[in-house]
Amino acid sequence: MNKWTNPYSRSFQDIKRDMISALTSIPSPTGGKLITDISEGNILVIIISAVAAVVEMLHYYIDNAARESFLDSARLYSSVLSHGALVDYLPRGANPATVNVILTRGIHPDTSQVDNSIPSGTIFYDSNGNTWQTLSDIVWPKYTTQLKMPLSQIELVSNINIPSTDIINGIDIRVPNSDTTKHISTVGFTMYVGTDKYTLVDTFANYNPLTDKVYRLYTNNTGTYIKFPLGHRLPSGKDITINYYITLGEYGNIQQGSITKVPDSIKVLGENVTVNNPEASADGFTEDNIEVLREVISSFSRTQGKAITNKDFVDLAKQVPGVKDAAIDTTNVLDKVLYITSLTPGVSPSSQLISNVKKYITDRSTIGDSITVLPANITKLKLDMQVTGKPGSSEVSIKNAILSALYNEYNSSNYGLGNSVRLSDIYSLIDNLKEVDYLYIKDMYITPYVKSIYGHTYLNLDYTRVGTGSIRNSKSVTYLITFSSEGYRLYSTTGGYSSGIFDKNQTLVTIDDTKNHISFKLTLYNIHDIPNGSKFQFTVNEPGHDFEANKFSSIVFTGEGLNLDIKEVDASQTA
Repeated sequence: MNKWTNPYSRSFQDIKRDMISALTSIPSPTGGKLITDISEGNILVIIISAVAAVVEMLHYYIDNAARESFLDSARLYSSVLSHGALVDYLPRGANPATVNVILTRGIHPDTSQVDNSIPSGTIFYDSNGNTWQTLSDIVWPKYTTQLKMPLSQIELVSNINIPSTDIINGIDIRVPNSDTTKHISTVGFTMYVGTDKYTLVDTFANYNPLTDKVYRLYTNNTGTYIKFPLGHRLPSGKDITINYYITLGEYGNIQQGSITKVPDSIKVLGENVTVNNPEASADGFTEDNIEVLREVISSFSRTQGKAITNKDFVDLAKQVPGVKDAAIDTTNVLDKVLYITSLTPGVSPSSQLISNVKKYITDRSTIGDSITVLPANITKLKLDMQVTGKPGSSEVSIKNAILSALYNEYNSSNYGLGNSVRLSDIYSLIDNLKEVDYLYIKDMYITPYVKSIYGHTYLNLDYTRVGTGSIRNSKSVTYLITFSSEGYRLYSTTGGYSSGIFDKNQTLVTIDDTKNHISFKLTLYNIHDIPNGSKFQFTVNEPGHDFEANKFSSIVFTGEGLNLDIKEVDASQTA
């Protein structure tokens, strides 16, 4: 231990105090204090001040070095990437946004009465002029008027040649990219050395570097690079040929209704063919932020690319670009159901993202494991509030402040699956706004979690109360929805309520359950995607309670279902 200071004294003042205390404790030959003048003008005190400043700076760098040595506390992006390298993790490149589009047509006696194939690489354009493509061949079955189809925001770059003269064994190869506004995607990346095809892998751990023809990709701030196993030697005199897609990443995400132009090759597949994307895209991103990297690197280290335990399935799902959170339902051990959320708050994962997760996990799971991947429920927070503003605050400023506070607090970027919302939290959040003087919450509720009982499909359902206080029950009520060739119907598990048969074209229905004293409206967004025989269950909670989301859903505020009664106060009236 240094007698002049100690490692627990970190600040300049503490270090200086310790050193002066040590200085004044030196005895004189006569038994008194050797140093009695500790004024700022004393040369010894001046020297101590300079040393204390140097020691404080050294402590700062030592603390930083220690902090960066641990994944959970590292604050530098480069440090987190270094931790990833220790567990064989390489940073991912940009991920293309994916979206579901709905094609609709009238039946034509010639073109619509046969199965029509829409080939991989069919190009669509959004309202911003960006390119979207199909990644696989898709069949539009005969006699059907609608088709749901996944698209990815990508553009193909083909037959890029890297001359053998530019290849040095043992050195990573930078992928050429002439469009600096767009990023290279690992989706669909292919590479040939001469005529030999090389395989893209996640790790070199299971391959022989001398004989196996494999490679990895990683991206940093200077570009995307091809890495070969240590010790692998490329054949001399052979060029490398690569094909890849470029994407806008997060800037390629679009809102609903952005794709409306039908390609010419699809216009001929029926009468009056139309296209639209009913939901926004959700999973486009340019670069993992530091918190996402921490999560992915930790899960990468735990799983080592294998799915053995239930936790492994969740960790592997989070490694797929575009996935925010995941949870697994193991009620049926023979057919596990994995629920995922996308990076974009309040937007369901596209069918392409679900397919990517399914393939990623299946390729890494043991033989015999069966898993279904579904979107996690988006549980919407809905409010009926009466607000009195503070003097001088306009109705617009009050509303914007409230909306901003709710959006920032209740979104899937802040919360994963299974979060909660409390009435007291809403009061505290809005009452503390500088624009708000008085708040009264008439009603607060959430859309229910919808569980698949039969069919393992996802029912995108919205729920709205019919007027404030329309629910008078003192207990929760559970409903079942069943689908058949005739349509669908609802019935309660208690109280004896049963609806009539609703036609599948009725996407908006009003339920007046007089037996359980409940009235509400249901909107079924993807009703045409639900197979006959499917059954779902949801529970309407009693009013006046705090809410916790099911672990397979996330409570978010989307702005829907907000009834805001605002009273302005004229500043002149309070003078």
